[in-house]
Amino acid sequence: MNSSDLEAMPCIEFWLKKAAHSKNTRISYLSSFSRFLEATQLDPEAIQTEWQQVKYDYRKKEQFLDRYSELIEKFYYNGLEDLAPKSKATILAAVLSFFQHGKMPLQVDVTTESFVINHNRAITREEVKRILDHANLRDRCFFLMMLESGLRPDTLTKLRFMHIKEDFEKATIPMMIKLETTMVKDRVGARFSFIGEDGYRALKEYLSPRLPLKDQDPIFLAVHTKQQKDAFLSPALFSVQFGEIIKKLKLSPMQEGRRRRQLTLYTLRKWFRNNIKVSDPAFREFWMTHSLGVDEHYFDHAHHWDSWMEDPVVAQKHRDEYAKAYSSVRIYESEENVEVMGLLKKKDTEIRELKEAMGKLKPLTDLFEDPAALQKFVDYFKSSPVIHFVQPQVALVKVDYPPELLERVKVVAEKEGKNVDDLIVELVETAVDEDLFGKHFKKSKKKKT
Repeated sequence: MNSSDLEAMPCIEFWLKKAAHSKNTRISYLSSFSRFLEATQLDPEAIQTEWQQVKYDYRKKEQFLDRYSELIEKFYYNGLEDLAPKSKATILAAVLSFFQHGKMPLQVDVTTESFVINHNRAITREEVKRILDHANLRDRCFFLMMLESGLRPDTLTKLRFMHIKEDFEKATIPMMIKLETTMVKDRVGARFSFIGEDGYRALKEYLSPRLPLKDQDPIFLAVHTKQQKDAFLSPALFSVQFGEIIKKLKLSPMQEGRRRRQLTLYTLRKWFRNNIKVSDPAFREFWMTHSLGVDEHYFDHAHHWDSWMEDPVVAQKHRDEYAKAYSSVRIYESEENVEVMGLLKKKDTEIRELKEAMGKLKPLTDLFEDPAALQKFVDYFKSSPVIHFVQPQVALVKVDYPPELLERVKVVAEKEGKNVDDLIVELVETAVDEDLFGKHFKKSKKKKT
């Protein structure tokens, strides 16, 4: 029995109205219960009818409950053995929900281990950049908004223009995304999150051809309007698009024994969770629409959940916190940061060149600790054309140096174990290399005096 036939049954429709509080839950319950009925060849209306016949007869009632309890246990252990523990637990929950809402108190004894086998690995900044480079305009906007806001794909696909209108039209960054209770999982109450400069730019580029928009207009639409079946796109569409790019770029090959890749659409939400640097984790949990529990009082215990949306003080507190943390989740460097990094790189080069020059001048500065004495040395050779510059060496013609210079050179030469003339040649070469003589001397292949 397929899901559409099952949904048409009155008893199923009544059950889903009571048990399924969202479209996704409804789809999941129908799919799971269909699998159970197919495996057991049961009819849900026949189950309901039989229960009405036996529920007041103690012996028959107990037989009914024992039979269906054992049937579900066999289905769980034998019919779902090829599934991961979390998938098995999801299907079991749907089956038990049908019986519980029909007031059939089964006693099912199974061990559920609801843990995830296929963990998403952390995605890197460079991998995200490559994915964004290969995505179309709509998907690139969606991916950036997801990794900058931490919101679930299902929540983003439900966005209408009214949810972003105020900050979008004012070009306020960080840009607030307002969320209604019905848009978030677990009905945690109205929330909001933000996107930063890169997300805003991508959103503006994507929406520009459609502006002006009405409040009820969905943010994300099909690339081709004929493909738009419902008011909102399915989150599965973006998951498929993400997977195709991952496959094309060979970023996450399918591993042996695994049923899916380690990089999925949810790794973008994981990027936000792992990298956002906030002063208190409660901010992060609030933006990601998680239940805060005891941390609710952190924001303002006097405020009701929904009133936070309209309180400018609370909103600004969150905005300031996000602005400070944005650089930790941002994928691209800001233009200002690029300019600063360029200036720092230039300064580093200048400092390195200066250190190299100082290293070359060390023999001179060691000999002439007094700058005035070094100047006398330079002036002496400027005024005394006594040097042959024959590439690549320097030869001295005159050796009658001033006594003061000669005494200094002798001391250093003796300390370093060098000949006096050789040391002076070395000093003169250094001075020429560093242009201390200015235009008086320049090296060439020709002999100069």
